[in-house]
Amino acid sequence: MLYRSTLTLLITGFATCAFGQLPSTREGAALAALLGEAGQVVQVQGTPLHAADAVRGFYAARGYRLAWTEHGCGANYSELMRAIEASALHGLQPEDYHAERLLAADTCSYTEELLASDAWLSLASHLRGGRLDPLRVEPDWTVQRPSLDAPAALERALADGQVALTLAALAPQDAFYGALRAALAAERAQLDAPRPLPVDAGESLKPRERSARVAQLRALLRAEGHAAEPEAPTVSVAVGGADQSAAADVLPGSATAVVTIDVAGADPEQFFDAGLEAALKAYQERLNLEPDGVAGRMTLAQLARGPAERVEQLRVNLERWRWLPADLGARHLRVNIADFRLEAWNSGRIERVHRVVVGTGYRQTPAFSADLRYVVLNPWWEVPRKLATQDKLPLFQRDPEAFARGGYVLLDPQGNPVDASAIDFSQLTRNRFPYRLRQRPGPANALGEVKLILPNKHDVYLHDTPTRGLFDRVRRSFSSGCIRVDDVLALTEWVLAGEPGFDRARIDAVIAGGSETRVNLAVPLPVHLLYLTVVDDGAGGVRFINDLYSRDARVLDALGRRVERN
Repeated sequence: MLYRSTLTLLITGFATCAFGQLPSTREGAALAALLGEAGQVVQVQGTPLHAADAVRGFYAARGYRLAWTEHGCGANYSELMRAIEASALHGLQPEDYHAERLLAADTCSYTEELLASDAWLSLASHLRGGRLDPLRVEPDWTVQRPSLDAPAALERALADGQVALTLAALAPQDAFYGALRAALAAERAQLDAPRPLPVDAGESLKPRERSARVAQLRALLRAEGHAAEPEAPTVSVAVGGADQSAAADVLPGSATAVVTIDVAGADPEQFFDAGLEAALKAYQERLNLEPDGVAGRMTLAQLARGPAERVEQLRVNLERWRWLPADLGARHLRVNIADFRLEAWNSGRIERVHRVVVGTGYRQTPAFSADLRYVVLNPWWEVPRKLATQDKLPLFQRDPEAFARGGYVLLDPQGNPVDASAIDFSQLTRNRFPYRLRQRPGPANALGEVKLILPNKHDVYLHDTPTRGLFDRVRRSFSSGCIRVDDVLALTEWVLAGEPGFDRARIDAVIAGGSETRVNLAVPLPVHLLYLTVVDDGAGGVRFINDLYSRDARVLDALGRRVERN
């Protein structure tokens, strides 16, 4: 069912093909009989067609003439076999395109004819717009997916003798997709390579510990390219009346002098020294884990992942990239939620990069696309009801002065101001809160100095924040779903470039004035909130990062968890 629903979304043009030519040969009449009526499920010797309606439309448009097997398994058929095998290079599974039946065929009959057409049409659709319907695994997805008149494309490919080249051209052509494919090939080449075992179960490993598990940690970090040569094991002895230490990982703070003595026979691999701590922090930062130098649950889980898991992670991200239109907009913003990163793109180049804060695990930022239509300087904050009743009301009940200190105001349902001094917050509840809560512009405003509005059903937008210290964290998931942007005034200047009268000097002057000011964009700016767990490393390769919201598993389950070893 997944195949058919996906293909219905992506393949256009076959509805009118039903009015094509009638069969003019005995072979054509046999094909028409096998394909049946529109909407029917078609099985060929027990194998169902994934794109039955598309296959039906393709043959109807060409008068049910044979496409692949008129003179046996010809050149086009051979090209298709190579293309099906090459589908694995895109993270797809050749067996999903009848590979076993088609490659094993000694002679070509109606079975191979129909399965070949079904394979090409299905593969074309999946390369063009993804194998899965994104809404099945990303319910908030709103990006316009690519469409394809696959039957017409197949007819042209056959006529030009470019069956495989046409398929290859349907896949994304950008450099990042190419980097994902190269990484997939590299990880598959390592599937059978020796790899250290995961760290044995136990407590978090911390600096200055000594155990066999530390040696396992060191070996795994080496395998990940974060080698740190162990320090020589020593005993530190305090001289001058201070306590003496009998262990290499204890250094007395009261010593007046220290003598270091080498310890023979100790295994330096088992000591969690400063070099190992530095290597671990570098590894954690690369994956967007907080670099605390402690090998805890999340860090050890990532270290346990080898090439097989990275192959699956790449398959997921290749699929996500195929869901996107080829043209994201000549000038657009791209936010990778999982990477806490905003990029401002113009004509194929990144012109600005900003750190962002995204939603917490229980208030996740959704993946979607929308147009940025206006900017508000010195914004009021209209507190969403859920936040007003679940976050702010308990705050006001604990600390009544927080209401005035934060610059909040209450409105009744008709929008009229309410005298908050007459309100007893202790008598209000989540279900009995008959007010709208707003916050004035100012230094305490939760939106900071700017908000950038892209109308959408999620009520998610980009904005400044007064808590700018959070941008110094590596793992930045602290918001209620909206995107907080570092150095937002510089981004605002970029967004408003070309808007008459709103250069940086004017923006700064309006901010200094303190009055809420709305600036409409003459041309809406596309904004894409993406969720990618493999990202560009800035050097032509890729970097694997932590799956912040654990979303990869849903996509992988739908694609099918399968890694073919060499």
